[in-house]
Amino acid sequence: IASAFHDIGHPGVNSSFLRHTDHPLALMHDEEQQQAACLEDYHAKVCLSLLTVDGLDIISHLKDEDQSLVRSIVTELIKETYMGRHQALINRVEAVGGACDVSQSSHRRLFLDAVLHLADLSNVCKRWDL
Repeated sequence: IASAFHDIGHPGVNSSFLRHTDHPLALMHDEEQQQAACLEDYHAKVCLSLLTVDGLDIISHLKDEDQSLVRSIVTELIKETYMGRHQALINRVEAVGGACDVSQSSHRRLFLDAVLHLADLSNVCKRWDL
């Protein structure tokens, strides 16, 4: 879910540009921690709102507590794609090193964070035919 929606409604500019131009998206998401990642906050909120639409409510069959868990994980995964968190994610990955143990919830979460972040970054690796 997070990978499908992590850039939904993206305006084509970054959060820094939105903040510096007083764009409504930056102003709507001006909480101290979220302002830097206003786009990721926006993407997460759009995703969660779409999950309530008939026909798109793909988690509605889950128990309430499981729905809450999914929404929380999806939100955090989307927010982890913010480039301002890149170095912190790299540090977390390096701290685990080759000792990743997916039986530990923190390692599973790190794995998900890293995979989505890397997939998001891979876009700049696409070939440009000139």
